[in-house]
Amino acid sequence: MINSANVSAMTRDEVLSAWESKWGKLDEKWRPQFLADLKLSQIIECHPDLVREAIRRERKLDRIILELDSLKRSFETKPVRVVDHFAEDPVSEESDEEVEDIMGWWNIASRTFENED
Repeated sequence: MINSANVSAMTRDEVLSAWESKWGKLDEKWRPQFLADLKLSQIIECHPDLVREAIRRERKLDRIILELDSLKRSFETKPVRVVDHFAEDPVSEESDEEVEDIMGWWNIASRTFENED
């Protein structure tokens, strides 16, 4: 699920475009079947950056969904914030969400750079 207020979900056409950018243009006879595939409903529910990362790693839609599940699980691990232990005032929940977003993007970025070596 997309949980960032400023991010809109990808459309089916955008998923197809991202897929074709990585894996090559689909033959015209396969494009309508790709766009009508029920698996796309699950894929477009996820954050666009996660979708693009999953597409970069996997070619088949069912494998993309599994990769998205894996990526989402990596976001579920709540980071420990050392600053909380020293702050006089408790940190707001909004700050916690920002840190979680940053840590999640950092995890994706670091895996991307590791794969490029």
